[in-house]
Amino acid sequence: MRPTLALLLLVLTATSAFAQSPYIGGSFIGDIVRLSGSTDFDTTGSGESIGGAIRGGTALGGRWGVDIEFARTGEIENEPDFRILGDSFPVFGPGVLIFPQPEVRSRRESSTLTTMLWWRQEVGDRFDLVYLGGAAFARTETSLTIEIPGIPIPIPIPPGGVIRPPQVIDQEAVAYGTGVAVGLDGRFRMTDRLRVVPGLRLLTVTGGWIVRPAVGIHWVF
Repeated sequence: MRPTLALLLLVLTATSAFAQSPYIGGSFIGDIVRLSGSTDFDTTGSGESIGGAIRGGTALGGRWGVDIEFARTGEIENEPDFRILGDSFPVFGPGVLIFPQPEVRSRRESSTLTTMLWWRQEVGDRFDLVYLGGAAFARTETSLTIEIPGIPIPIPIPPGGVIRPPQVIDQEAVAYGTGVAVGLDGRFRMTDRLRVVPGLRLLTVTGGWIVRPAVGIHWVF
């Protein structure tokens, strides 16, 4: 978070000498994530989450400018249903669960940094539409936990069986990727300095895309 704040301040400082109306703000966001993967066990990491974003930018002309935004969302959790049934082993018969079902939990959390150019269209005295486009840089943290319960193994010696102890397998990974970001904002001028800014983003990420509705405020310097 600290490097991102420093980058925002650097952008605003570097452009203030020749730019018009620099701004900084924050947003409440919601991500709708759809990723490629197997549909049989729901292991793709697709889902919905909420989070927040900070952003800054400035006009470089009468109708266009630059914008940078850092966003982080909450975890997306999935619990796919893994079963080993007797359908694959004729000796057991169809529909028979021949091994205890493992418990599988996957978690996904992402951060994105977008750098975009924007163009402003005046719609009314106090309302503008802003069209944005640029690049998205994503950092995704994923974790997978597999809990395998103990399995009774029958033997002909009392007490009649051996219990294999439960096993827990944890895997974690971090992935980085780049993509395209496009968006649309509405800017409502509440005062000379304050704007209310609802918006919508579409980001492409490795193996899928993110739809991101948002609502926030901007303070204009």
